[in-house]
Amino acid sequence: MQVEELAPTNRSYAPGDPGELLLPRPGQAALSLKVTIHSDFEDLRSDWEMFEKTALSTPFQSYSWLSVWYETIGKPAGEEPVIVALRDGRQQLMMLIALSRVHTPVGNMLVDMGQPVCDYHAPLYAPRFLDVLDAETMSEVWDFILQSLPDADLVSLTKQPEAIGKTPNPMAWVCPKAYFTPNSYQMSLAGYDDWHDLLSTKRSGKARSRMNGKRNKLAKLGEVRFHCVTEPAERANLATKLLTMKTKDLARAGKNSIFTDQRVRDFILAVSGHESVNDHVVMHVLTCDGKEVAITYSLNWHHTMYYYIASYERGQYERSSPGALALCRVFEWCLDEKIKTFDFTVGDEGYKLEWSDRTTGLVCGTFAVTAKGRFGERLEAAKLSLKHTIKNSPLMYKVASRLLYHFRR
Repeated sequence: MQVEELAPTNRSYAPGDPGELLLPRPGQAALSLKVTIHSDFEDLRSDWEMFEKTALSTPFQSYSWLSVWYETIGKPAGEEPVIVALRDGRQQLMMLIALSRVHTPVGNMLVDMGQPVCDYHAPLYAPRFLDVLDAETMSEVWDFILQSLPDADLVSLTKQPEAIGKTPNPMAWVCPKAYFTPNSYQMSLAGYDDWHDLLSTKRSGKARSRMNGKRNKLAKLGEVRFHCVTEPAERANLATKLLTMKTKDLARAGKNSIFTDQRVRDFILAVSGHESVNDHVVMHVLTCDGKEVAITYSLNWHHTMYYYIASYERGQYERSSPGALALCRVFEWCLDEKIKTFDFTVGDEGYKLEWSDRTTGLVCGTFAVTAKGRFGERLEAAKLSLKHTIKNSPLMYKVASRLLYHFRR
């Protein structure tokens, strides 16, 4: 069933209904758009799950990801869902953007839903809606949405990718004060016959020889095996080990980890172990003599593999680079599964630069909805600007990370 065949829903409401927006289309009737606002996930579940099958989106905006986030993180934190659905005259979804209301000293602020467990924030777009959008029309659409938001003084958007895959993200066009955060990196897997073809293209003979040496060094410590984990209980158990491994790794580097937060851990375990949301969760493990020495957690979404969490054991295994060896096996698995793109997600780690062939910038934007929100807009913009400045200075970032790490201990 295509998105255009979705049945209309009568369960939504629009407290600040601004009326109708008409977007001109050359040679066709104008596209009629209306906004509805939803505060309950169940109101939109069937439409959302059908829409995401064909919409331009990332896995971090899937119904399963965000509904589990709300139960484990959003609701306990007191956040309130504000899910914006933009529909055409036939009540078909054209765009869906999931926000959360948080109460701050400067008023009610709407933020991207899913923090801090989403590497990307972006709406879901119907492909035919993208055909009528450019920077000017998207600005009209966004103003139309802002007029409809209930009980909101300020909207703050972060980690908006400039493109989703190779398609521009229209939301990135409307961020008037865009502060760039660390980039994300992607590698195309199209055109490679197999893993050996990819490796010979991406790595020199000397680099391949070093990799073989590390593989042999690890094999001397015991039998090396690599496999994909699919059973929910085993996946949840492996996720627990991965989170512990990753937290230790970050602590060793003096960095904060979101995985020390029990609510975040609960979220990861719920997504990993729940049958109904396992379709796009992919976990791989590299073992040596039966011990897990490297674990990866990825999301397979619309022929793209999103590399989300990965870590490896230190000690006697570290010199064999088990993390790098596991990543190479994940590449091999992706090629076997006909994955078209490998997305390394957010972060400027060196290994991502070595493998990737495309860089995607991420932008942020703040938008005052009321007069009260204008002060908050300036404050939020200043905070984002300072964060950007710190992250773009290696020395400042190192000092700030250390201070924050010790302050939160």
